Amino acid sequence: MKNKKKSLTINAILNAVKQGCSVLFPFVSFVYCSRVLGTDGIGIYSFGQSIVAYFLLVAVLGIPNYAIREGSRIRDNRKGLVQFINQVFSINCIMTVVSYVLLFICLFYVNKLGSYRIVILIQSIQIILTTLGADWINSIFEDYGYLAVRYIIIQIISIVCLVIFVKDQNDIYLYTLITMLSNAGGNILNWFYLRREYNLKVSFTLKMHWNKHIKAIAILFVNSIAVIIYMNSDITMLGFFTTDKSVGIYTVSSKIYSMIKTLINAIIMVTIPRFSYYIANDKKEEYKNSLFEIFNILFIIIYPCLLGMFLEAKKILYLVAGTGYLEGENVVRILSIALIFAVYACFFSYSVLIPNRLEKYFLIATIIAAIVNIILNFYFIPLWDMNGAAITTLIAEILVCLISAYYAHKNTQVDFVSKDLISVLISGIGIVLICSIIDNLIDNYIIALICDIFASVIVYAGLLFVFQNNIIRKLYLTATTVTISINKAF
Repeated sequence: MKNKKKSLTINAILNAVKQGCSVLFPFVSFVYCSRVLGTDGIGIYSFGQSIVAYFLLVAVLGIPNYAIREGSRIRDNRKGLVQFINQVFSINCIMTVVSYVLLFICLFYVNKLGSYRIVILIQSIQIILTTLGADWINSIFEDYGYLAVRYIIIQIISIVCLVIFVKDQNDIYLYTLITMLSNAGGNILNWFYLRREYNLKVSFTLKMHWNKHIKAIAILFVNSIAVIIYMNSDITMLGFFTTDKSVGIYTVSSKIYSMIKTLINAIIMVTIPRFSYYIANDKKEEYKNSLFEIFNILFIIIYPCLLGMFLEAKKILYLVAGTGYLEGENVVRILSIALIFAVYACFFSYSVLIPNRLEKYFLIATIIAAIVNIILNFYFIPLWDMNGAAITTLIAEILVCLISAYYAHKNTQVDFVSKDLISVLISGIGIVLICSIIDNLIDNYIIALICDIFASVIVYAGLLFVFQNNIIRKLYLTATTVTISINKAF
């Protein structure tokens, strides 16, 4: 079984590429299909997906995070790891069957779902594909290169199919099928890859040792439920209380937020196996140094994204979906503020609490956020429609972040305050100024947005370098060293 130690930075880049591809298709499809299918079509698809997400959650049962954490601790033990993988996979299979039974019961007994039945059935195929794919095994081995390549190929094929087959509002089912396959269709290939690359035959076993795994899995499962509720309940409740048009506009607006958040969170997710390995082998200094550096890198990335979303909300919506979705401008701005809290909630939870087996504190945070989110949705959505849904998401993200940060600091004693944060905040002012100047000079939305992005990147990076931000200096020194090495080689 191969087990090469890979660079955490390279893993982060590869996982970001993979996640980038996983959000590239939704982005392209929304740009294309928001015009072809209209707000009602997008609303129908999004409502169906929000329902399937709950049943996918039942099938997954919190297994990926648990399996990655515990599998990473024993990945040098071939026999023990194979037994562990088969046990967890078998539990996953049992819960997949349970999930489908519950889904079919709801489809035939909940009247509201009747008109969405075909869309939901197509989307539900991803449940079994996710189980059979078992991508969490690749994460145990930190094999993000294969996942990235697979995603790129599948996404390209899917985009081509989308352009060829989805032509008008009647193609909603084709759009749903292609989108489902783009997200989960490649998972089945992993079954063969694991056998070839790691000589690993994943199989079902009746010796699942439920008692050994169920406590930690249950905590992560309940935690996942809470996360899905406060992230997904907005669209679900909009579907019940408002119109398909509101759901469609909110979906496009929130998709912009979700894509950016997913890309940034990709950096965090690769830390689980490495940090779990560090902790299991008592490598405290390596763990704390890596933790502190990732904290600073995240802030450098999040801050300009927040400013960009807030300042360019209308232009981004116009580019992504056209004039029919400009009503979602305030939704994008509200969610831009939620971005920083969402990413750091993920950081404190997945880089600190979960690797240290403190997931119960993450559970506390998400349950509180989910309860508050649902209660406020009943009041805010009828009052402010889609803007109310965005506000409840912001409040939920703030709660998860603050509670997770408190327990992370309390139990690890890592100080996350850095003087580099000041240089980032000051450099962000340059983004605001340059965007204001360009917007006053250029009226065309698309041209102005392109100019804003390029100018902001140059100004922001330049100011960080001038203020001697440590992360930027390290990146500059690394790039210089690599360039010198390449020149010498040739």
